[in-house]
Amino acid sequence: MKARDSLLLFFVPRLLPPVIRLLGATWRVRFVGEKNFRSLDGFIFAFWHGVMLPLLYTHRKRNITVLVSEHTDGEMIARVLVRFGYNLVRGSTTHGGARGLVEMVRLLGSGATIAITPDGPRGPMEEFQNGALFASWRSGKPIIPVRVEPSSAWHLSSWDKFMIPKPFARITIHYGEPRLCLSPDTFEGDRLYLSDFMGFV
Repeated sequence: MKARDSLLLFFVPRLLPPVIRLLGATWRVRFVGEKNFRSLDGFIFAFWHGVMLPLLYTHRKRNITVLVSEHTDGEMIARVLVRFGYNLVRGSTTHGGARGLVEMVRLLGSGATIAITPDGPRGPMEEFQNGALFASWRSGKPIIPVRVEPSSAWHLSSWDKFMIPKPFARITIHYGEPRLCLSPDTFEGDRLYLSDFMGFV
């Protein structure tokens, strides 16, 4: 590991959480569609990589397990997530994917709530990859698509146009209806429905 990466892994997980908590405390958040998952026993939250910051803050300490990739950026995110009370599954479509998928299916079967960014860890932006669809099919548990709408936000010049809601922004978080993937033959239709609900960053 490069010296720069080692420094980032040490400092970012210690410095970033207090900043997020301070910023998040100013947001005015409204949740729409929570009835779509309240009675479910095991499901997948799906949202674009670029909107993870407000969701990280608003869904902390809810016993949610997050799929996080195994590369250096993923390790940094993992260390931040742990400080907000999230559980972790390591893997992605490119690094440790098969192992991560097997563990997700096992956890879903035991009633866990899993969160996944289907265009992560490095894009293409807003392209719904197959991991969440396979996990839904193999576990028999549905996907809940999530859309985030801030009244004002900054967008970084990163591949995912990473969103940072501004201080005192009004944020509406929408939850779609459960979508159970019945077989690989339905994946394209599932992908279209979920992507359409999740909208654009």
